Amino acid sequence: MIRSTCITLAAAGLAVVMTATPAAAQPGLVVGYSLANVNLDFEDVFSVQADPRSGFVAGVTYNQPLRDVFSVEIDALVAMKGTEFDFGGGDVGKVKLTYLDIPVLARGNFGDTTRFHVMAGPSFNFKLKASFEPEE
Repeated sequence: MIRSTCITLAAAGLAVVMTATPAAAQPGLVVGYSLANVNLDFEDVFSVQADPRSGFVAGVTYNQPLRDVFSVEIDALVAMKGTEFDFGGGDVGKVKLTYLDIPVLARGNFGDTTRFHVMAGPSFNFKLKASFEPEE
C-alpha cells in the first residue's frame, strides 16, 4: 500500500511539473577561478605539507525553469585543480589535475527585485589529465 501511494504521489507531482508554463530556457557561459588543496595525513606515519593550487574554470551552463520558483541547472565545466607538496628535506613537487565537472542542480529562485538562488544536487567529475612535476 505504501509503495503504490508513493508511486501515485510521484506521478501526480510529475503531472504538475509537466503542466507548468515555465519561462524560457537560459543557456550561458561560465568563467571563474579555482583554489584547490589536497592534504595527506597518514596518522602517526607521516604528514605532507601542501599548498593550494590556483586554476582556471570555464564551461557552459543550461538552466531550464520548471516553475516560477524552481528550475534545473546543468553545467559542464573544465576545472584546473591540484596542489604543491613539500615532502621535507628539500623535496617539493606539484600535482596538476584537470577535470570535467558536470553538476546537475535543483535550483530554488527567490526574490522579486533582488534575486537569489539556492542550489543542491550531485556533481559528476571526470579526470581529463593528471601530472606530477617534481622540483629539483
